[in-house]
Amino acid sequence: MTAQQRREIIVRLIERGEVSTQNQLRDALLEYGCKVTQVTISRDLDELHIKRRKDINGLMTYTLPRSNNMPTPKAVEKEQRDNRPPIYSINFQGNNCVIKTRKGYAQAVAVSIDELDNPLIMGTIAGLDTVLLITTDKLHNATIKATLEQLFHIKQK
Repeated sequence: MTAQQRREIIVRLIERGEVSTQNQLRDALLEYGCKVTQVTISRDLDELHIKRRKDINGLMTYTLPRSNNMPTPKAVEKEQRDNRPPIYSINFQGNNCVIKTRKGYAQAVAVSIDELDNPLIMGTIAGLDTVLLITTDKLHNATIKATLEQLFHIKQK
């Protein structure tokens, strides 16, 4: 079985909600005839950008990235290494923040922001080149902006 085939099985298992731990995932893969180590599973989950988060019932469960058609956070990191930041501007109005990105990067930027699990950020909504970020309180806008600038290596003007 190839790594790609194994990862496709992992995605299907997580989509169906059949696993919530790496041990369960390893056992499920074994049923498909794939004997893997915990290290391999960790690498696969990282490569697929699959994270464990609390669901609405407070239980830890694996979640898939929002879309397979978006640039991945790793692609965003590559753009940063090439000195081409994915974000053009960050503007606040009250407790709303509009982030303008390079075309096609909004969802990857939103995923990176959501993965911060920052208690000052309620959530994000992403389009093609725009992210709407909702903050808990407009008093923390400067802190959030500084966090985003650091996360995406944006040089202050």
